[in-house]
Amino acid sequence: MDDEHVWQHEYAIETSATAETIWRIFRDVPGWKNWNAGIEQIDIDGPFCGRHLVHHEAAR
Repeated sequence: MDDEHVWQHEYAIETSATAETIWRIFRDVPGWKNWNAGIEQIDIDGPFCGRHLVHHEAAR
C-alpha cells in the first residue's frame, strides 16, 4: 500500500475505563461495528497491534 492510500487519525478522551477494558474492545475488530454506527463492514489482517491494516466499509 502506498502513502496515497494511508491515513492517520488521532482522538483523545478521558475515561474511567481500565486500559485492559479498552484494549479488549479494540482487539475485537469485528465488533467495532456494534458500537460505531459509521462502520458497516470491517476486517483486520492479523492481530490488533501497533502497526496493523484494517479494512472497513463506511455505512451509507
